[in-house]
Amino acid sequence: MNDKPTRVLLIEDNCDDVAIMEHYLADTPGWPERFLVRSALRLSSGRRLLAQDDFDVVLLALRLPYCAELEAFLKVREQRPRLAVVVLCGFKDEALARRAVEMGAQDYLIKGTLSAPLLRHVIRNAIEKAGLQSEARSGFLQGFCHELRSPLTTVQLALACLREEKAGPLTERQSKIIDAAARSATLQAKMLESALETPRPEPEGFPADRIPQEISPARHALLRS
Repeated sequence: MNDKPTRVLLIEDNCDDVAIMEHYLADTPGWPERFLVRSALRLSSGRRLLAQDDFDVVLLALRLPYCAELEAFLKVREQRPRLAVVVLCGFKDEALARRAVEMGAQDYLIKGTLSAPLLRHVIRNAIEKAGLQSEARSGFLQGFCHELRSPLTTVQLALACLREEKAGPLTERQSKIIDAAARSATLQAKMLESALETPRPEPEGFPADRIPQEISPARHALLRS
């Protein structure tokens, strides 16, 4: 048995559905997984938990009080873009749940069809899928940065030659323009180097406005993009 439980945030306003899913995810002899479930009846309280604690997956009801259609999903996705999300819906909202998957949710479940094996299976797959998607995005970013680094180096070398007046004397205005371009190129180079660094493990759940202050301005800008 895995000693580390899967951390689940359940955001659902129907207390009966909450009780059913907590029962399905309770420790059971013979099951290989363990789950640690925290529940929230409102989106606002669920988002507070997301900001405070680490989770592996969110089980999110599509229909929540004071939320229109996909609003709850979009707010959770905005707050934790790399976190696995499984949308919970009724039969009449299946089309809406499919839209959520198209917009980034890892999967959806129809509440009336739930069983313990199905719920556990979908959670496992959603976490694995979110991890693969995150790796794919990181790989794309790495490749993109490598492609940009060579032409940027050429630009920096050209600006250095101009600054040293190897192409002829510069006017004061031309010097200022070249200096500004060189500063911009240097900043871009730092951002590329920061993106190419091996990322340190960081706790999930940092909203953009809670990025630690020791992170460089260049990396801060990348994290916000």
